Amino acid sequence: MGIGAQSALNLINASAADTYPVHLRATALGWSNGVGRLGAVAAPQLGGWLLAAGLGPKAVFLTFLCSAILSAAILAVIIVKTRPRASSRQSPAMYRPERPRHTASYAQPMAKEVLRVDGDAPRSGYRERNSTADRALVILSMFQPGRLRVSAQQVADELGVARSTAYRYLQTLSAEGYIEENPDGGFRLGMKVFELARIARQSYGISAVAVPILQQLAASTGETALLTRRSDDHVICLEREESTQHRLRLSYERGSSLALNAGASALVLLAWEDPDVVEAMFTRAQLPQFTENTVTDPREIQQRLVAIRDQGYAVTHGELDPGALGVAAPVRDEYDRVVAGLSVIAPGQRAPQTRIAELVDLVTAAAQRLGSQLALISQ
Repeated sequence: MGIGAQSALNLINASAADTYPVHLRATALGWSNGVGRLGAVAAPQLGGWLLAAGLGPKAVFLTFLCSAILSAAILAVIIVKTRPRASSRQSPAMYRPERPRHTASYAQPMAKEVLRVDGDAPRSGYRERNSTADRALVILSMFQPGRLRVSAQQVADELGVARSTAYRYLQTLSAEGYIEENPDGGFRLGMKVFELARIARQSYGISAVAVPILQQLAASTGETALLTRRSDDHVICLEREESTQHRLRLSYERGSSLALNAGASALVLLAWEDPDVVEAMFTRAQLPQFTENTVTDPREIQQRLVAIRDQGYAVTHGELDPGALGVAAPVRDEYDRVVAGLSVIAPGQRAPQTRIAELVDLVTAAAQRLGSQLALISQ
């Protein structure tokens, strides 16, 4: 019985080591070891008794064979009793060998599967944009020429958040000086924005040099002087200086952005540009009709640019603002590239045909002076 039991023990030990959970494995091995030890102790004594009783060796052998079969049957019962059942409430996954959860070899393949769900390309888990910063920029972008102040309710509607949440955003911007409470209600842009605008103009370099020249031009002509620059498909007004004699309401304000197809201040920036570049801009950009004198046909504009390039300056009549005369000249850098436009805007009644030549001379001279100073600064 000891030999048969030990063989069965070896079999169950090997099986339990691979297929049994820890607590059931301990139970099965405990029962089997107990049976094995019982057989190992009882077998010699049983053999001695049988021989003493006069049984022959064959009878003793048969007795041991029967004992071995009985031991195997007992162990089989133990296996069946201790094997995990499919009807168990616990998931079969509980009985699988545990795998490390925080190692790179285990976590990395799972992460790849998550990133590629439904065949999508791998995407970064890092948020490229900060939602709080995004909302702050949206709030600042709500301020427009036709909307000089905004309310908490308007911000809430724009962002799709509760009014209390919108008010907290406004309070944060107000604390930093980007907006301030308006005496009549709502919020308006704060002094921090003016400071940033001043720094932005200085970052272009040309503004600090151009302002004194613009002031002199405004004083000598008695009209409004502008400094403009192209930015992609728009014209940006960098600086504007008013005459002390006359005030004029214009579409161009400091920092405003307008289309490229109307006004001397815009056309003078395109006249020395590559014609293919200009054609591409006209193809993708809108050419709005500001007044009845505004030209929106790209071919006609191209013809006008050729004439402006030949004469060296631009003169327009009421193309952007009704009744306004515009005279503009290019500002060139040390490489003879047009980097800005200098212009004077005057009402038609103060700028008769006989005065246009005078304005052209003053504007072109101021543009050349500004270009010379820019060349000196860049050296």
